[in-house]
Amino acid sequence: SVFELDPIKIPRKILIVTTYNYPTRKILEDYALAGVGMVLTATPLFLPNLSIILEFLFGAAFLLFGYYGIVTIKRHTTQVHVTEQSVSLHGPISASINWQEVKALKLDYFSTIRGAENGWMQLSLSGNSRGIKLDSRLNGFLKIAQLAVSSARANHLTLDPITIDNLVALGIPSNVINEGVPA
Repeated sequence: SVFELDPIKIPRKILIVTTYNYPTRKILEDYALAGVGMVLTATPLFLPNLSIILEFLFGAAFLLFGYYGIVTIKRHTTQVHVTEQSVSLHGPISASINWQEVKALKLDYFSTIRGAENGWMQLSLSGNSRGIKLDSRLNGFLKIAQLAVSSARANHLTLDPITIDNLVALGIPSNVINEGVPA
């Protein structure tokens, strides 16, 4: 007689991945800004008898807008995957940090005009081998920041005062944040 063996059933944890990316409208605005900036700064370079100083200034501005275009392409082609275990970047430059391995968390605020409210935040996470930087225009930025704060607390990290202030400004209650200044 033939005996049929039942396969061994191994329980597997279902990995739930949430994928975030940068909004298309913002990406298109950034492409337009980079393109217009490159055209406006390259055009004078073709003028006759342009002084060497102006050539240098327009050339430097052209390179700066070109770099901004490259950063925009990187954002456009990068997806951020978040699970209970890690946060990962998938795109031209890939990186992954397990939440348990987070060694540093920093949240900075940048503004193009002093004292203006129209700036952006940048979340920096450092792990055992790699770092990840995300800016606040990313869909799901608040959720990722909340997970990062939970990770920082679980890993007993002390956050600097600027990061704490920025987390509170982002809407994360101060009682959730590990108060204190690094020693």
